[in-house]
Amino acid sequence: MIDTNVPATHYLQSFRQHVLSPVTTAVEVVERETAEVEAEAEAFDAFADAVEDVPTAGPQAWQPVAFHTSRQECKQLERVCDAYRETVMSVPHYDEVYGESLVENVMLELGEEMAEGLRTKQGGFTAPYKQALVSTARDAAAERRRFLDTLAGEAESLSDARQSLSDLVVELDGMSVPQWYESTFTETLDGVVTTRQEHLDRQVSLPGENRTSLCSLLYDDEPWTFPVLTAATRVRDIISTSDS
Repeated sequence: MIDTNVPATHYLQSFRQHVLSPVTTAVEVVERETAEVEAEAEAFDAFADAVEDVPTAGPQAWQPVAFHTSRQECKQLERVCDAYRETVMSVPHYDEVYGESLVENVMLELGEEMAEGLRTKQGGFTAPYKQALVSTARDAAAERRRFLDTLAGEAESLSDARQSLSDLVVELDGMSVPQWYESTFTETLDGVVTTRQEHLDRQVSLPGENRTSLCSLLYDDEPWTFPVLTAATRVRDIISTSDS
């Protein structure tokens, strides 16, 4: 909310902050998400590396719940569990974002079969199980690195929009647009919205049952879902032109 009981210069500054705040907040959200995803990608690769160093129990086919497991095989699986705790579950944001038990997280990230092998300690740490565990961990890391490309595109889109909106409102010295500036003002504002929408249209839905959109995922905790559109709407609602 803009405080109107202040001098004009402070009022304009408050207006600019009010307009740009959704985009500024979105940039911070994307930066935080990027740091978390990078940490997770590195953690899954580190876990895969650690699993590769654990010797297998033997050449028999992996049977997660049907066979007796020796004490030595249990120790190998405990090493795997320890490695998961020391890598994936040790990222700084794990408790806040996930807060799941080891088996729950392994099931969600690597699959039910991988989780069952660690939960029951049955079937042994066989070569097939080890290979599957390493492969799914590498896949989890690769998926996050692909998501980092998506986040980079979102960051660039937000940065461009924020700069364009900032350049637009900084030209104003009041709450109305001078007639000579109206055409440029309107075209620029429309262009910001159009460019942003084109960026969003190029984004594919994220994997999962609900096919969640990127904006819904990133900005779920905010009072808005579309930061650039919200900022542009604030400009239109506050600034008057001869057509309004």
